[in-house]
Amino acid sequence: NRTKDDDDDDDDDENNKNEEYSKAALTARLSNYCYKNNLKELLESDGYSLVYEKYTSVTRVYIADRKIGFDEMKKEDIVERTIVARGAVWGDDQNVDRIRLSNQISKVWPTQMHP
Repeated sequence: NRTKDDDDDDDDDENNKNEEYSKAALTARLSNYCYKNNLKELLESDGYSLVYEKYTSVTRVYIADRKIGFDEMKKEDIVERTIVARGAVWGDDQNVDRIRLSNQISKVWPTQMHP
């Protein structure tokens, strides 16, 4: 026989799964922003502020903060920091050297890419 506690446990499990899926979706979306030219605008639309970004000829990294609460004792915002680094950035990003990226990937590819 099931009890109310069993039902509550099932609800907690379902809520935890939904929270995991939500975090996974957010992580994928933030990672995808590496491919976009309007990074700051996209982050702001999700409640983040861009703290740092850097490009190389084949990669991009950025750091963004998001306010998640307020510490009443310290009288300061509680901030969640997200760091995203992509090892190969293609997309519409004009700062990436696509030829060099392709050559770098071809050096480690298990089969010949270019005849």
